Amino acid sequence: MPRRPVAVDLPFLSDWRFPVTLPFRLLIVPLSFLLALSCWAQGEQSAATRYLASIELHTAEELTEAMQRAEHIHLEARAGGHELEPIAFVLHGPEVISLLTPNYDSNRPLVDLAARLSALKYIDLKVCRRWLGGNSIDAADLPPFIGTVPYGVEETQRLMSDDYVYF
Repeated sequence: MPRRPVAVDLPFLSDWRFPVTLPFRLLIVPLSFLLALSCWAQGEQSAATRYLASIELHTAEELTEAMQRAEHIHLEARAGGHELEPIAFVLHGPEVISLLTPNYDSNRPLVDLAARLSALKYIDLKVCRRWLGGNSIDAADLPPFIGTVPYGVEETQRLMSDDYVYF
């Protein structure tokens, strides 16, 4: 069977006005090199990216899902040989209630997940003091691995101005 050339669309050759065709054997090494280079570049970019959790529904279920995604992001980065900074969680809604020490028994899986991820430095969990005060909750009722910020919205804006991205 005769060998046919393989048409290749290479983005860095996009300004050329003709299709590039090469014998398949010549593509094996260069394309594998380009794929490896692309994966390396993407890995470097994701290693430099700093993440902020987007919490919109303010439910314990959403918080659990976000923490599980944060763990997955860190595990993927580590598998690629990269370390990420802890993912920022700035909470200022009813999801905070599920993390309170008096509610531990009914929310044990979530609190244990948060404690584990915090201990591994996968997440950095902060709660808005203004929200706590507005809901008559004492910051002493938070587990020791959860910090506070004066105003959650301002902290989120500060992180976004420091090039954090939502995940």
